[in-house]
Amino acid sequence: MNEAVIPELELLLFSVLAGALSFAGYDILLVVRAFFRQSWVLEKLFDLLYWGCASVLVFSMIHEKNSGVIRGYSVLGMLAGMIAYRLAAKDRLVLGAQRRAEKLRKWCFKKWEPVRKKKKELQIRRRQSKIERREKRRSQAEQRRAAGQRQAAEKKARARSRREEKRDRRNRRKKAKEAAGQAEPQERERVKRSGNGS
Repeated sequence: MNEAVIPELELLLFSVLAGALSFAGYDILLVVRAFFRQSWVLEKLFDLLYWGCASVLVFSMIHEKNSGVIRGYSVLGMLAGMIAYRLAAKDRLVLGAQRRAEKLRKWCFKKWEPVRKKKKELQIRRRQSKIERREKRRSQAEQRRAAGQRQAAEKKARARSRREEKRDRRNRRKKAKEAAGQAEPQERERVKRSGNGS
């Protein structure tokens, strides 16, 4: 065999292997997705990360084996490796992982159902206790408000009774003074009469 053909055949074989490995890596990513549900943003982020790693792998292989020169047959070799892997695997790995993941989820759901119920009960109790505390605070605030209004009304009533007492005292004093003022001239006259009569 010609010595110049051997490196080209090696490049072709590595290209086929790189194509098969890149698809196998994506299947592994799908298996991980089957077990761990992710948001749409995380899925796209992992896809970008995967394709970045795959491109680094492919281009490092091309750089290593062919000094960075991209040959048409190496691209075709990668495509052939991907197709060969897809025909050989036929999504068995991903489907099996999805089935197992579903079984695992059901098992976990059964095992965690009592815990989930307890958690729900605790949440309901917490909500009820919050509502009760809120109601208690509201009733205490209303009681304080009512007590404050009562105290204010009592203060007003006491102040009114004090004012009335003062007014009554003043009136009594006035009456006493008037009575004393009227009594003095009568007393003087009586004294004068009694003095004149003697």
